[in-house]
Formats: sequence, structure tokens, C-alpha cells
Amino acid sequence: LWACQLAVVAWSDGSPTVSDCRAHFDNLVTLTGEKRGCCVDVSVDDVDGGAGLQALIDRYASLGPATICLQAGVYTLPHPLVISSDYSNLTIQACEDGVVLKAAEGPPESFLLGLILLEQPVDFTLRGIDLAVPLVPFSFARTAVAGIAAERQPLLAAYGRQLALSIGVYALGGLNVSIESCTFLFESSDTLNVFGAGVFAARDVEGLEIADCDFTAPAAASMPFSGLARGAEAVPPYQVRFGYLQVPTRSQDVSFRPMLMMLPANTDAPVENVPLDVAPGLLSKRAATAAAKKAAAEAAAAAAAAAAIGVPSLADAVIERNLFDGLTVPVLVMGQVGTARIEDNTVRRCYGGFWLVTMSTTRAVSMLDRLAVGTNAVWSYLVSSRLTSLADPVLLIASVLGRILPLTPPSTEATSAVGAILLPSVPSLKEAQGLLTRLNELPTKTEAVVTGLLGVEAQGTKEVITGEAVVAGKPAVTAELPSRIVTIFKAPAHAATRDIVPEVDPGTALIPRLEVSTNQVDAVLADADSGSALFVLALDTTRMSSLVCLGNRFRSRVHQGATVSLWALAECTVTGNIVSNEIPGAENDKSIVLEPEIPGKAPCVAVTGNVLIGPVVLPPRPNPAPFGTWFGLNTITNYITP
Repeated sequence: LWACQLAVVAWSDGSPTVSDCRAHFDNLVTLTGEKRGCCVDVSVDDVDGGAGLQALIDRYASLGPATICLQAGVYTLPHPLVISSDYSNLTIQACEDGVVLKAAEGPPESFLLGLILLEQPVDFTLRGIDLAVPLVPFSFARTAVAGIAAERQPLLAAYGRQLALSIGVYALGGLNVSIESCTFLFESSDTLNVFGAGVFAARDVEGLEIADCDFTAPAAASMPFSGLARGAEAVPPYQVRFGYLQVPTRSQDVSFRPMLMMLPANTDAPVENVPLDVAPGLLSKRAATAAAKKAAAEAAAAAAAAAAIGVPSLADAVIERNLFDGLTVPVLVMGQVGTARIEDNTVRRCYGGFWLVTMSTTRAVSMLDRLAVGTNAVWSYLVSSRLTSLADPVLLIASVLGRILPLTPPSTEATSAVGAILLPSVPSLKEAQGLLTRLNELPTKTEAVVTGLLGVEAQGTKEVITGEAVVAGKPAVTAELPSRIVTIFKAPAHAATRDIVPEVDPGTALIPRLEVSTNQVDAVLADADSGSALFVLALDTTRMSSLVCLGNRFRSRVHQGATVSLWALAECTVTGNIVSNEIPGAENDKSIVLEPEIPGKAPCVAVTGNVLIGPVVLPPRPNPAPFGTWFGLNTITNYITP
């Protein structure tokens, strides 16, 4: 009977050679010395109701790959959980449904930036947790936004007076960060202004995954942003909440852990900064003068640091199978964007949808600041240029708050102070104007308006489609900005973008490669106009930017704008979508505006098989008449009120 093979004996020249076939066990000393990671099951009682959760994470995360598995219950945190770059391969997950993280009553000031603070973690996963996103009072003075156009300072000052921050996870950079099957529950308020985000990312994030999560907010007190964009007045509160938010922030070096280590346990009281008690007569006049100069220099350096901002980046990102309910904009990214896929998400009761503004320098921020002034002259220009999405107050509020928010929880450090937006320099304004001039020069001015059941009229290129006949004319292109727009920049110039990204890319450069597919976006509100369901703007890039938009349902109610607005992409395909702007009978309310870059003789775009409900603006096709437009390859119709 052959049971198992223990050894093989081979004979050669009469001498045996024995080969051992047994699998040997390591001894206990060897096994103990190896770091194989650990998995720890934790109950609420094990961590004193949540107060000891940070200490437990610190204890096990340094052992290597670690999984902290939380049993059902409410974990009340005295201060935010901090996950630093010291930890690698850390997973915090729920063992079962019903695991809730919440802030202590108050909530303490230390939760200003969020329940969980990520400081450049590597291979971090948060899975199956319910986050009760707190409302933490925060205010800023008008001096913090002194560099914003004067026309918008009253709005921002009113916003900053009675404001609360509401952030779930704050990510100060990170590599391979996954947030899976989590629920972000935002608190309600009928009186406070709110600035919130389920996930607020700053700096550079690579390898992001947000999947199977719910971002749920109560109905906002009001959504007046469409009217504010046109210069109308609205009474606060202004409540702005995002699912995933990534915008330019202050660029100072910062670390969360030293700030939090100064906070006493179970309290939000910061350590007092005790001044040196020196009798007035003990300082000589020379010493006093030197001290004053030093203090002035330090104050100037602190002011400059508080105003310096950096552009974040997002690469290898996947946002899929999430529910966004009751938010302002589910996804807003303003920064360098590489490969990103947004797929199979559901958006409902939201003001907007997915907004991706790609930029590699801060000149784009200056451009957006200037375009959001809300004056009649600027708005009328943006309407005629189909660029009204750039003036949405939600973009302004997000970019302003990103630049002035403290970088750390409250403490005595400068990084915990409110930032400041200074007046832009003349070169910065020139570069900003150059970006707008570039958008204005995009030579795609073909517009289709449904004129009846049997005809589609093309405007701009003087093309008229009536049945089978097409008459084509010369495109109308305006390369120079009107004088009323030049005045907001104060100087004419073009921004050079040729050297921003490599001319030859092997697939590793940080270049927009975007996919938006099979999403259901209902950016429709019961009693207000809304913003774009999809807004993509490629700034500061070369001709490599690309978008695949496939199989989505987009609904919105955008006044003098577009449900889908796509700008300056070098390569784009829009296929099999249903796009509806649900404002009846208005010529300036578009279903889609597609204004691509044209690096060669013809635009590298394809628009096929879509149902477009509302007027459209599409590029020409590189084909002779009657095949010189995309109209015949799509269904274009008017919105009819049910």
C-alpha cells in the first residue's frame, strides 16, 4: 500500500542517492520572528466606547499588514482617527452591519477636518463602516478672501459668518486608498451654512477606489446657486456638500500627528501658547527694534505661506457603484487628473453630477475666480460662449474653502490658522486670461436646434438640415475676447501649455484619460434650477486628453447652460447616452455642448447613438455633405413637459 512519498532513492554506479520529499514545518522561533500581519476583532467595550480605538490601531498597525475588525456598535471618538504614512497595509473594517463611527458630543473642534484623517497612507482600506459626519462650527473673516473679485466678497462673507464644516474622511495624499461599502450620513441644519464632503482629498492621491458606498444628505434648506451665477440675490443658508472633493489647498508642509498629540484625551481643548513674560524696561531700544523686525518678517512669511497653494493630483482612480443622494455635487475634482473611471453610480436629488476640471497650474484657479463675479456683462458673454458652467458659484465656494481651510486640527501651529487669498499678480491674471482666450478660440461652433417634428436647424456654421438636404457654410469663430471680459483680467496674454506634460507618453504620464459610463444622474431638484450633470474641462494639458462617455442617463435643469458640457478634450467619444435638459422651449438651455481641441484638420471625436433632449452644440464631422454633422447619427428632440 502506497500512502505517501517520503523519499526517492536513485542508484548510480552502485551508490544510492536519497532525495527527501517531505514538507518540513518551520520551528516556532522562526515563525515568531516573521511579520505575517494580524487580524484583531474589536468590540465597543474593548476600546472604552471608542476612546481607545486610536491606541489600538497604533499598537497593531506597526506590526505589518493588519486588519482591525470592528463588531457592531457605536464607536464615539474623542478626537479624529489619524492614519499616517507610518502604517502600511492597514484595513479597518466592520465584522458585521451596524458599525458606526461618530464624534463626541459637541462636536469638539478637533473634528474640523473630519472623523478620519489620512496622512499619506499606503495601502489603506476602510470597509463597511457607517460614518456619522459631524457639523463643526467654523468661520472666516472677509479679509481671508480679499483676493477674490469685489463683486463676490459679500456672498463669501455671508457664507463665512455662520458656517459649519462637515467632513467624513480627509486625505492628505495617499497611495492605494480604498473606501468600500461605507455609508456617509450628513447631519441636517436649517439655519447654518454648510461646507461638507464625504471624502475631501488634498495633495496627491494615486490608486483611489471608492466603491459601493452611500453618500446621503438631508434635503438642503435651499439650492440658490443657479440664480447666484446670474447675479441674483439669495438669502442664506448656503449648503454645499460633496461626495468626493479634491481642490487646490495650501501647500505648507504639515503633519496631523503632532497636532493631535497635544490634545488632552477626551477633550477638544488646545494647548495654550504661553508667552514669555518680559518686563518692558528690560529690552533695549535696539533689541526691541530687532525683535519688531523679526516679528514683521515672520508675519510676512506666515502670510505668504498661508496664501501659497498647490494643485493636487488624482491618478488611477475608480469611483463605482455608489449612491449619491441629496448632495450638491457628487464628484468635484479641480487638479491634475490622470486615469479615472466613474462607472455604475446613481445620483439623485443632487444639484449637479460629475465635475472634472483638469489643471496643472494655479492659473486656472485665477481664471475661475474672475469668471464667477456674477455681473450681467460677464454672464451674458458666458451664455453666448456656452461657458456658463465656469461661473457656477459651487466651483467658487469649493475652490475658496479649499484654499483657506486650516491644514491641521486647531492648535497653536500656523497650519491650523485660516488661510488667506491674496490679490492675484498681473502675470497671473495674464495667464488666466490666456486660458479663457484658448477656450474662446476652440473652432467648434456648430449648433442644432429642433425646429419641428421633421427638421433640425444648425446654427453657427449656417448649416440647415431639412429632411435630407444640408447646406454648409463657414464656421463662425471669434478668437479675441470682448472688451467687457478683458477688463476682469486687466491685461491680454496667452498662456503657454506646450511643455506642461511630456510630448511622448508611454502611458505613465499624468494626462486625463477619463471614462464615465453606465451612470444614472438625476441632477434635478424639486423647486430650483440645477447645474451640469457632467462637466469636463481640460486646461493646461496637451492634445493627449481623452474621454469615453458611454451608456449614461443624464438629467438636469440647467438654465442657460448644458446638461453635459465637455471642453478642450483632444479625443472624445460620446455613445449610447440619454441626455436631457428639462427646461422646455429655451434655445440657450442645451442638452450637450462638446467643444474639443482640434490638433489636426478635424476633431478626434465621435458622437453616435445618443438621445439628446434639448438643443445641442457639436463639432463638425470630417466628411462631405450631407454627412458633415453628427446630427443624423443621434436623435435630437425638444423637452416636453409631462
